Amino acid sequence: HHVRQGREDQRAATAAREFLLSNVAHGRAIGLSHLLLGTSAYEAQDSTAAAYHLERAFESLRNAPIVVNNLAWFLAFREPPELDRALQLINEALSRQPGDPRFLDTRGQIFTKLKRWDDAIADLERALAVDEPARETHLALAECYEAKGLADLRDATVS
Repeated sequence: HHVRQGREDQRAATAAREFLLSNVAHGRAIGLSHLLLGTSAYEAQDSTAAAYHLERAFESLRNAPIVVNNLAWFLAFREPPELDRALQLINEALSRQPGDPRFLDTRGQIFTKLKRWDDAIADLERALAVDEPARETHLALAECYEAKGLADLRDATVS
C-alpha cells in the first residue's frame, strides 16, 4: 500500500511541477510559480534551478516579504554563500514586516554566518519567543553562545 501511495505522491508532485512550468511558460502566476519551483528545487538540492527560480520570483514579487526571505535564505546557505546580499534582502523584508519570526530567524542565521554573535542572538531569541522554531534555530543559537563562551546557555539550547 505504501509503495502505491508513494507513486501517487510522485505523480501529484510531477503534475504540480508541470502545472507550474506551464504557468511560467504562458505568463500566468509567474512569480508564485517561480517561488514554488525555486523552493522545491532548493529542497531537492538543485542549486542551479533554485537560484534561477528564486531570482525570477524576486523580480516579479519583490514586494512580497516571503519571496525576499526565501531568496535571502537560499543566498545565505548556498555554496559559496552571498551573505552581504542575503542580509540586505532580509533587512528589506523585516522593514516591511517587523518582528516576523521567520524573517528574524533568517536574519539570525545570516548574522551567525557573519559571526556577528550579539546581533544573531538578539534575532534568534526573538524568533524563539514567538514561534516554534526549527532545529536550525537552536543550532545557530548554540553556535553563538559557544562563540561567546557561554557554555551553560549552549548546553541548555541543544538539550
